[in-house]
Amino acid sequence: MKIILEPQHVFVELGDPRFPRARMWRGHTERGVEICALVLYIATRFDSDIAELERELAEVAPDPLASREHAAVAATLGQPAKASS
Repeated sequence: MKIILEPQHVFVELGDPRFPRARMWRGHTERGVEICALVLYIATRFDSDIAELERELAEVAPDPLASREHAAVAATLGQPAKASS
């Protein structure tokens, strides 16, 4: 299975001190099934320069549909709907 994800300008508060929040990513499988993923952590090789990745994530623009989707994800997780930047 392959998935294609794009980061959203939405974070979900998880309520766990080890992983306080996750970034919401939206995308689809290679067969077209739409998905939403909550990404806690992204790792790179130790010798990689992650500056470009950090810049790209910082450039993610707010998505007007993300707040509605965030509320649905938060409800599924039993969390209050609260987006943060």
